[in-house]
Amino acid sequence: MGVREGTLTLVHLSDLHCVETDDGECIQNRFEFGDLRPNEWAIHTINVIQAQLPEAFVVITGDVTNSGTKSQMKRAAELFAPVADRTLMVPGNHDKNPVGQGLLGALKRFSDPRGDEWWRLFGPATCKWLDDDQSVFQFRACDHVVIYGIDSTRGSEKTWAQGEVSDSQLDALATNLVRSRRQGLRTVIAMHHHPFIAEGLPTELVNADRFRRRIKGLADLVLFGHKHNEMASHRDNTLFVASHANPIAQFPKEGLEPSDPGQHGFRVLTIPRTGDIEWHWHTY
Repeated sequence: MGVREGTLTLVHLSDLHCVETDDGECIQNRFEFGDLRPNEWAIHTINVIQAQLPEAFVVITGDVTNSGTKSQMKRAAELFAPVADRTLMVPGNHDKNPVGQGLLGALKRFSDPRGDEWWRLFGPATCKWLDDDQSVFQFRACDHVVIYGIDSTRGSEKTWAQGEVSDSQLDALATNLVRSRRQGLRTVIAMHHHPFIAEGLPTELVNADRFRRRIKGLADLVLFGHKHNEMASHRDNTLFVASHANPIAQFPKEGLEPSDPGQHGFRVLTIPRTGDIEWHWHTY
């Protein structure tokens, strides 16, 4: 799936913020999204992937829903059903929002992380769980690429927007990254929170420095979202890629205004057996 001549094609999406109804607006992010309807963009994105990238594998790095309510999760699962067999998701802070899930839902998240509504609907069915908390998993995307998914919403002792990867998660991740390297596999990490200390609002991964030290030299690609910005940067021989919030994802081009055609889209990456990972901006 998604493999041609030894190269995996991967679509990176993030921060879709799906709501209950397809004509509904994203009230919490209205200052940023305006009157855009996130479900309509999700439907459009899925249609584009089906029509133009029929073999691509899809990775969504969190905030699939806007408030983590059961109705939002149910509708998001319905929207992505056409590509569910080639889609991998990790949760974001909005997906695990305790306000959206209610008190019992929030408590259940800590007592049974895999059993909560999010993992039931979106958790990968054919993955290998790597820690006792079932918050780190391994997924073989093809014969030469393995993807490690991390729930970075767990363990934060500050605000819900901040994230943290626990020591047990890092131990499980690093141990298996080493094994994958020894097997000659390309390694991808998918998580929600920005793995660099961020400026401004408290939204960063609080132990970002430790995370980067533990994966140094072990990961080919790290995919993330959360801050609603675009970036692709090499650090320590790893390509770090952030996806904008997809309802408003635009790749800036000199001389173009945000409303001009040809900007809205998403990033598509190609992962060969050997050599550099390449990417291009796929416009709608």
